[in-house]
Amino acid sequence: MVEASFRQKQENRPDAESGAFVGHGGIPGEGPYISIWLTLAAGTVLDVKCRCNGCPSALQVTERCALILRGRSIAAVRQLDRADIELIAGKLPDGKEYYYDLARTAIENLRKEELN
Repeated sequence: MVEASFRQKQENRPDAESGAFVGHGGIPGEGPYISIWLTLAAGTVLDVKCRCNGCPSALQVTERCALILRGRSIAAVRQLDRADIELIAGKLPDGKEYYYDLARTAIENLRKEELN
């Protein structure tokens, strides 16, 4: 279960000054979604900002992804798959497993934007 304090942490929410590299899983504002912003320098993730629809399961996945992505190379980020995200995020309640896929989709979309 995600700590209640994470829900209040502003440093994990993007603002207008967040990094230019963004990926979305789902459509923000239209049901379940996860968005991830990365700030990169020399191919390394300096900062991660996340936003989600607020479901405790989405918060759990975004919090853990933010923690694990900081300091990684963009090459390592590209290699994350659903199994990695499940391991990083931990067990979700039955019926909420789609948040793993939303996080993976956000990372895939981020990768495409970064590489193009």
